[in-house]
Amino acid sequence: GRYQQRFGHEFLPEGDPSGDSGLPLSEKTIADYLKESGYITGMTGKWHLGNNEEFHPLERGFDEWYGIIAAATDYADPTRTDVKSFNFTKYIAKKALEKTIPTSELSKMTSNQIHNALQEQGLSDIAVWFLRSGDDSTWKGRGAGRVFRGRQIVLEPDYLTDAFSREAVAFIRKYKQNPFFLYVPYTATHGPLQVTQEYYDRFPEIENEQKRIYAAMTASLDDGIGLILDALTETGLEENTLVIFLSDNGAGVADYASNAPLRLGKHTLFEGGVRVPFAIKWPKKIPKGSIYSNPVSSLDVLPTAVVAARGSIPEEASIEGVDLLPYLNGSSSLKPHSELYWRNGPNWAIREGNWKLIYAGERYWLYNLSDDIGEIDNLATERPDVVTRMTDLYRLWDRDNIPPAWPAVGSKKADYYFVDGVEIDWAL
Repeated sequence: GRYQQRFGHEFLPEGDPSGDSGLPLSEKTIADYLKESGYITGMTGKWHLGNNEEFHPLERGFDEWYGIIAAATDYADPTRTDVKSFNFTKYIAKKALEKTIPTSELSKMTSNQIHNALQEQGLSDIAVWFLRSGDDSTWKGRGAGRVFRGRQIVLEPDYLTDAFSREAVAFIRKYKQNPFFLYVPYTATHGPLQVTQEYYDRFPEIENEQKRIYAAMTASLDDGIGLILDALTETGLEENTLVIFLSDNGAGVADYASNAPLRLGKHTLFEGGVRVPFAIKWPKKIPKGSIYSNPVSSLDVLPTAVVAARGSIPEEASIEGVDLLPYLNGSSSLKPHSELYWRNGPNWAIREGNWKLIYAGERYWLYNLSDDIGEIDNLATERPDVVTRMTDLYRLWDRDNIPPAWPAVGSKKADYYFVDGVEIDWAL
C-alpha cells in the first residue's frame, strides 16, 4: 500500500552483507490488516522479505505458511529423469564472457575462474547469481531455498509450482466455513528453468529448449491458478470471493522470454519491466468481462482488500494505494492515480496520464504511451516543457523518500540492458 522508498526497502534484502534486513517492522502487512478484521490468513509460496525470525511470515500477520524464504529455488531435483532443466545463469555468464575469452578457454574454466572473470569485467550482478546458481551436476537439496511448513523444514517431492497449488487448494477447503485471506506468491516463472516431462511434452512444436521449458513452466502455473479457482467454485465461495491476479514485474530480458511490444523487461523502468497483467474477479461486485484502462498499481491491492473486508486503515498509515472497487464497478468516473512513480537507485520514472518520463544513465527518455506503447520515439528534446513539469513532480514526490536501508545486490550492465546505445546501471 506504500511506495517502498518511503521506508528504505528499495533493493533486494540480499544486498545487506549482514543478512539481517527485511521488510521493516514498522510496516503493517495486508495480512496484519485482514487478521484484525477477523480473517484467517494463509500464504503458500515465496516470502523474500527477510530471513531473520522477526521477519518470518508467521510474525508478519500470517496464521499459516507453506513455502520458501528465498527468492527462488530448484522446482525439483534436476537430476530426476522426468525433469528438464536449463541453467540460464551459467548460460548468460558464459555468453557475457565470450566477447573477451575464446570459447575453447571458457569450456576449461572452473566455476571460481568464471566468477572471478565476471567480477574483473564489472559484471557483478551476473557474478553474484552465477555463484548462487550452484552445480546442477549433483543434487544437494534446495539449500537456502528449502521448503517450510510454518517453521519446520519439509522435504517436498512434488514439482514446486504444483506443490504451491496443492497447498492453496487445501487451505481453501480447510477454511471454507470461515472468512479467509490467502496469498499465493508463486516462484514461477522465475529461474531456474525447470519443468517436469509432463508439461514439457505439451509443447513439441517449440524447438528452442529454453523457450519450451519456459512455456511449460507457464502452463504449470496456469493449471495451478485454475485449480485454485475450481476450489472456490467447488466450495461455493466463487460468487463472494475477491480474487486478484498480477505479476511483480515483466519478463526478464532473456533469450527465452518476450514482453513484445513493450520495451526491455525486469529490472528496468521501461514498460516491459513495470507493466504487468492485473486481473480482479468478484462476480458479486464486479461486472464480468469488463476492462479498465486507467493505470492502477500493486499499491492498490492492500486498500482494495481491506475495504472489501470492511476493515479500516488509519490515516497515519499514509497508504498511497487506493480502493479500486469504485472504479471497477462504475461508481466513480475519476482516475485512481494522477501520477505513478518509480525509483531505482539513481534512476527514476514517472507516469502522468499518457506521458512517461524516465531518467536513467544521466539522461531523459520521454514517451507518449497513447501512440508509442513500445517506447521507441524519445520526445525529451522536442518537449522540454513536459520534461521540466514531470521532473518537478518527481522531485516533489521524492522529498518524502528516505535513502535505501541497504545497498543493491548488484546491477544489470550487460549490453542487452543498454538503451539506445547508452549503458545504464539498473540496480537490484
